[in-house]
Amino acid sequence: MELFAHTFEKSKDLLRFSNAQLSDGFSYMLDNSCSDTAFALMDDCVSLEQRKRAIAAIKYVYADCFEQRCSRVLCHLDEPGANALNQICYMLWDVSPLTYWEGKPHRETFYASIIDVLTFALRCENIACIESAIHGLGHLQHYTSGASKALQAFLIERPRIDARIQLYAENAA
Repeated sequence: MELFAHTFEKSKDLLRFSNAQLSDGFSYMLDNSCSDTAFALMDDCVSLEQRKRAIAAIKYVYADCFEQRCSRVLCHLDEPGANALNQICYMLWDVSPLTYWEGKPHRETFYASIIDVLTFALRCENIACIESAIHGLGHLQHYTSGASKALQAFLIERPRIDARIQLYAENAA
């Protein structure tokens, strides 16, 4: 768990790698079709605090990698110009098991931790990050009311957001 948290918290150090290398690395760590390592974040043998720290550290991935390096295009519209990092940014919450905590102890705590990360991503300037957060919140709506609240707050707080993003958020809500 320490490796997850440390890697994410030091995301600035990863910028020496290409977008494709970053995408492969994040996919390996978080995409359960590439490895089962993401399930370590859900393992009850690991302390609650360690898991919360690792999840919270995903904010650094958004701030230091996705915000800086993703092309400012929308994947859900298949806009041209996406780079290798855009796909994992957009699909992160689809391919990761972290949006499903049903039957787990402390499930509401973990849903709240994920919503905190996604709310952070909603504040980014890069529309790829915002799109990713909306996508993730859309998946969480089935399990926690906090996702819908976060989407509604976003729509109120950013009324002048790009119309394509606004529509995407409205549809997700």
